[in-house]
Amino acid sequence: MRINQKVHYGLVCLHELGQNYGGYMSAEQVAQRRQMPGAYTQKILQRLAAAGLVESLKGAGYRLLLPLSDITAYRLVKALSDDGPLEHPASFGINFQFERRVENALKSFSLAELSV
Repeated sequence: MRINQKVHYGLVCLHELGQNYGGYMSAEQVAQRRQMPGAYTQKILQRLAAAGLVESLKGAGYRLLLPLSDITAYRLVKALSDDGPLEHPASFGINFQFERRVENALKSFSLAELSV
């Protein structure tokens, strides 16, 4: 599991959509409001839609499917991390213990608890 730039942008996108909960925003609107690259914002939102965190509607944009209080940091990281969490659960030892604790920590708080 790795927290990368995609996760950072994903957090920003979800918080922006959360400001308009229930309403749609285009990727361009999110990108402009948060000064992010437009094409990259579009890709992030598409991955969040594939993970079931946002919904896309052609011509309308994207909307948050759950309140930020119902989305854990773990779920965001899992949706956008390239290498995925706990790739080798059969391998025990210090690395497994470390990853399990990080996973539990990320599951312990929602995105509503973070300010962007």
